[in-house]
Amino acid sequence: MALGVPVPRYQFTSRLKRATISGAFGELSLDYKNFLYLTASGRNDWTSTLPKANNSFFYPSVGLSFVFSDAFKINDKILTYGKIRASYAETGKGTGSYLVGSYFESASRFPFGTTPGFSRSTTIGAENLRPERTKGVELGLEMRFFNRIGFDITYFDQNTIDQIFRIPISNAVGFARLVGNSGEINNKGIELSLNITPIKTRDFKWDTRINFTQMRGTVKSVAAGIDKVIVFDGGGGYIVNQLLPGGRVGDLYGYTLLRDSASGQLKIGANGYPTVNSTVLKKVGNALPDFIAALTNTISYKGLSLGAQLEWKQGGQVYDMGRRNSIRNGNIKITEVRHELVVFKGVLADGTQNTKEVEVDADNFYRSGALYNATADMLLQDASWVRLRNVSLSYTLPTNMLKNTRLSALSISVTGNNVWLNTPYVGFDPEAMQNGSGSNSYGFAGLTIPAVRSYSIGLNATF
Repeated sequence: MALGVPVPRYQFTSRLKRATISGAFGELSLDYKNFLYLTASGRNDWTSTLPKANNSFFYPSVGLSFVFSDAFKINDKILTYGKIRASYAETGKGTGSYLVGSYFESASRFPFGTTPGFSRSTTIGAENLRPERTKGVELGLEMRFFNRIGFDITYFDQNTIDQIFRIPISNAVGFARLVGNSGEINNKGIELSLNITPIKTRDFKWDTRINFTQMRGTVKSVAAGIDKVIVFDGGGGYIVNQLLPGGRVGDLYGYTLLRDSASGQLKIGANGYPTVNSTVLKKVGNALPDFIAALTNTISYKGLSLGAQLEWKQGGQVYDMGRRNSIRNGNIKITEVRHELVVFKGVLADGTQNTKEVEVDADNFYRSGALYNATADMLLQDASWVRLRNVSLSYTLPTNMLKNTRLSALSISVTGNNVWLNTPYVGFDPEAMQNGSGSNSYGFAGLTIPAVRSYSIGLNATF
C-alpha cells in the first residue's frame, strides 16, 4: 500500500505545547475612474503543527470588478446599479496539534488501577504532511433597478487538494489510522440573492430578501493506494460517510433490505423475514441538501420594525445515532407491533408471494441487526425542513422624546429564535450535527444537545 507510512518516531513530552500560527499579509487595490477595480492580495502562514519542510505556505488572490452602470452612464432611473466581477483565490490550512509522527498518550487503568501510565497512540501522522489547499474561481453579476429591485448572482468552482484525513490502514503496520493528505475534491455551485422593496413611503417601508444556495461536491481522487476514505462510520458502521472517486461529497453508505429487481418488492427469506444485504455497504443517500433557500421580510412603520426569516432546506439524509437504541429498546412508535403473528409483504426466492406467518418480537426481530435495526431503511431519515429561524419586533423612541435626557437614541426589542420547525425527521432537530460545524463528516445527528427555542428582550441606549 503506497501510503508513505513513516518509520515510527516516538515522541513524549511532559508538557503539552500550544500550537502557534503566524502570518504575513499584503494587499494592493487599484481603481480606474471609479468604475474599474483591481484587488490583489497575498498571505504566507507559518504553523507549528506541520513538519518544518511544509510548515510555510503562501496563497494569493486577485479580483477584478467592472461597474458598467457608471462606465456607460446608463439611465439611473431604470438601472440604478450594475456590476460584473471575477476573482481567483487560494487558501491554505494546517492541522491540529500532535498529528505528525507517533506519540504516546495517557491510558486509563494502565498499567493497573488508578496508577497513571502511557500507551502508544493507534494513530500515526505522515512526517511529510502537507497543508490542505483550496483554489477557486468566482464569477458574479449584481444589478439594481428603480432603487426597488436588486439581485446578486454568483457562480463558484473550487478545487481542494491534499485534504487532511485520518486514513484507515492495515493494523499489520502497528497502527489503525494514518493522518495524511488525501486526494482532490471539486465543489461548484450558485448563490442567488434577490432584494425587493414592494412599498416605500415616508413612514412605511417593506423590504423582502430571498437567498438561494445550491452546491455539488465531487470526489476527483483519493489517496494513492486506497480506493476510498471513510470520513465517519457513526461508531458502529451501520451508516458510513465515505469518499469514493467519482462519488459526491456527503455520500452515505449502509446495509439495505434486499428487493426483487423486477417488482421492487421485499425479498423474503425461507424463515419468513425480510432479507438484509449485511455484507456489502451500498450507497443509500447523501447528507447534503439539494438546495437551501431563505425568505426574510422586514416591515417598518415610523419607529416600529417587525422582521422574520423563514428557511427552507430541501433534501439530504441524516442518521439519528440514537435511533438504533430506541428501536432495540422498543420506545418509539415503529416498534409498537409486538408479539404478533404477521406476514411480511414480499416475494420468495422463486418469485411467488410470501404467505408465511412469523412472530414480531423484541429479541428475534427489533433487536436483530441482521433482520431490522441495522438497515439504512430504518436508520436513515429525510432531513428536509421548513423553519421559522427568527422573529424580532423592535421600537425606537422618537428623538423629540429624548430632548431632556442625556440619551441620543433608545430602542427596545423582543426576539425569538428557532420559533417553529416542520420536518419529516422524527428526532429532535436534523440541524444538530453530531460532530459539529468544524468536521468533514456529514449526515449524523441525535447524540448531541439539540438547538433550543429561545426568546430575549433587549434595551439599547446611546448616550
